[in-house]
Amino acid sequence: MGLRNILVAFLMLICAIGISQPRRFKQITSADGISQSEVYSFLKDSRGFVWFGTVDGLNRYDGYNIEIFNTSKNDPNSLSNNTVRCLAEDQMGRIWIGTDDGLNLYDPNTELIYQVKITIVEKRFPVWCLYIEDGYLLAGTANGLWRANIQSTNITDIGSGFRQFGPPRMKTFTDPEVFARQAERE
Repeated sequence: MGLRNILVAFLMLICAIGISQPRRFKQITSADGISQSEVYSFLKDSRGFVWFGTVDGLNRYDGYNIEIFNTSKNDPNSLSNNTVRCLAEDQMGRIWIGTDDGLNLYDPNTELIYQVKITIVEKRFPVWCLYIEDGYLLAGTANGLWRANIQSTNITDIGSGFRQFGPPRMKTFTDPEVFARQAERE
């Protein structure tokens, strides 16, 4: 019985020491180079970068430096809008970016941003939530829920592959679980 009590006491001491270890967090501010302190979304990608979607562009943090991606008028390789609402990474390591003026894609191989035109609609609309599963992108937008097969590497193919989900009365979705439930019903 004595050995058992010693073992229990030892395990409790180890747990107490492990729990009491201070957690270290680094706060990133504009002094560190982030474009804006109002962050709407963030993502740690498969390469270890941390992405922040702000009201003033997309920020990529490598642990030391921040690179900022912004809108540049008449440049198709810039964001469609500086207000970045949501981020998601697909199986190919591409970063999907939802802005107040449409969907964008960052390709890590070319290190370029592409504006994705959904060809079956005439004007762009806000993208508020993104969810990726089994090679499909679900986008919650001001015009309802959209779905596309994103396994292609051709941006035009992806843009022409979007289909609207659900009845026309559906307006917005901001919760990825709603996407999954709706997709299962369709």
